[in-house]
Amino acid sequence: DEDEVVKPVVDAESAHMENRAQILAAMKEEAERQKAERRRRLLSSEAGVDPGAIERAEAEERRRKEDLVKDIELKSSKFSYSGGDEFKQMAMADETHVTLQQQAQAARRRAEKEAAEQ
Repeated sequence: DEDEVVKPVVDAESAHMENRAQILAAMKEEAERQKAERRRRLLSSEAGVDPGAIERAEAEERRRKEDLVKDIELKSSKFSYSGGDEFKQMAMADETHVTLQQQAQAARRRAEKEAAEQ
């Protein structure tokens, strides 16, 4: 008796009924959702509102907010306080000698003006 394997008893009918109940509940839930959607559309059409206008307005608002976020991200990545002006940094890296020459010329002019005033 101890060596005998106990096989689980499967009640096919109760398993079928449980599965059927789950399917019927899902179908009922879907029907209620569709009924609520039809009711909402009917109310909006009676109020003189285009049924698709609400969805289009929400989609437009969502698109506008996404564009705003992209614009802010671009500007903050290029001109932020932490990174500085990326374009100016590149220009300075490429033409440092020009900036140094301009500073040297300005210093010479100031020195010449001071010497002429004395």
